[in-house]
Amino acid sequence: DFKLPKHNEDFGQTLGRWGIGSGAYLVLPFFGSSSLRDGIGLVADLSVDPVVNMGHVPTRNASIALRTASMRAGLLDESRLLEEAALDKYRFVRNAYLQRRRSLVYDGNPPEERQRGASAQPGALARARAGDRADAERPGDAPAGARDASAGAGDARGAVAEADRP
Repeated sequence: DFKLPKHNEDFGQTLGRWGIGSGAYLVLPFFGSSSLRDGIGLVADLSVDPVVNMGHVPTRNASIALRTASMRAGLLDESRLLEEAALDKYRFVRNAYLQRRRSLVYDGNPPEERQRGASAQPGALARARAGDRADAERPGDAPAGARDASAGAGDARGAVAEADRP
């Protein structure tokens, strides 16, 4: 016994640490939840897995069957929890998987995520909205609700898009 610490890492985590995004969420037959990055990592992991590369076929197949049965037995409690707690099982599993993988990539300390739709220029969207409120408050104009209803959706998107440009 060399008293070396055990590291439970895979190549998908390594790719994530190197800055490669997770990509699309996948559900792989026999493997379960994955992402595009982790699927590529799985191929690399399997290519160096000593059990998969074992020369004696009956021993290899028995080892893979034992590993699969052990993994499935460990997931039985989680399956029961999923059945009882989740309204949308697909979304629940997808979000849980992606959050767990993100945590594993950063060893439990992931960086804060930027909010979706956040502008590259801080305050640009707020300035655009403030400008819309100022326009709405001009005397003699129609009420803001009436003006908004008559404006096309493209007009509103165009104003926000112009405000967000550098």
